[in-house]
Amino acid sequence: MKHEKRKVVFLAACVLLCGVIYSRAYWGGTLSLQESNVPQQNPVQNQQTQQTKININTASKEELMLLDGVGEVMAERILAYRTEHGAFESIEQLQEIKGIGEKTYADLVAYVTIE
Repeated sequence: MKHEKRKVVFLAACVLLCGVIYSRAYWGGTLSLQESNVPQQNPVQNQQTQQTKININTASKEELMLLDGVGEVMAERILAYRTEHGAFESIEQLQEIKGIGEKTYADLVAYVTIE
């Protein structure tokens, strides 16, 4: 019985989705991730490209957590580093923080500033 309900719900969702796609195609519209309610693959980076960079010398924990790859623990490490060593003099100093390796640094560098 449960499997039958799941099948019905799945088929209904497929029919609805096909209807939306067909109606948009028929009326000349296009369906894209930016126009739909489907979350984009990396919304934080997309959000960051539309906004100013985050200043790692003044950002709060919550602001740091907006950065892709920075969770609560990493944000706390950045704040602790800043408290212990003072303001960042270069963005490259992020690499001195435990957990920020080459890949994470490469992901962050375009979205942070020290100014």
